[in-house]
Amino acid sequence: MATINTQFIEEIFNEIFDVGLVETQNEFSTKIAGKSPHWYSVIKSEERDPSVSSLLTMAMRLERIATQERSYKTRNVIRNIHAKVMDKLSARTLDFKYENQ
Repeated sequence: MATINTQFIEEIFNEIFDVGLVETQNEFSTKIAGKSPHWYSVIKSEERDPSVSSLLTMAMRLERIATQERSYKTRNVIRNIHAKVMDKLSARTLDFKYENQ
């Protein structure tokens, strides 16, 4: 069950899984987040939000994947996922900016 801290990353994983970009959590961790194979399971078990660097990596990789996708429908789904990651990244960086003023 998703907690408030893990809800976002679980939603992103499920959408990426549903569109067929990854088949496993380990593949999501390495292919999309650019982390070790067990990163996703650690984030979930420790109920943490993904770091800013993880969000940035996910956004960059999803943008690259979207531009290479031939199917218009799939490309749009990937771009929608990308937008969600960018929204989260924006919120996290704005929170950081205001916490440090």
